[in-house]
Amino acid sequence: MTKFLALPGFYRTLFLYIEPASTISPALLAWLYPGAEWFHNELIPSKAPALPSGFLEPRTSMAIWQLGNCA
Repeated sequence: MTKFLALPGFYRTLFLYIEPASTISPALLAWLYPGAEWFHNELIPSKAPALPSGFLEPRTSMAIWQLGNCA
């Protein structure tokens, strides 16, 4: 195999080895620790009753709706 001369030394190590590993490692961690079941359950809303309507200030509830991407 011929050497890829466009990326010498440090840059070759960074872009061909470290960057792909740092891209893949979070996906592996989501599946392995603390487990895929925990991650899946965090994404599903709970069956607990919602908070009463006057519990939060209107500004706070609007920020939560916008950050939560709810319509």
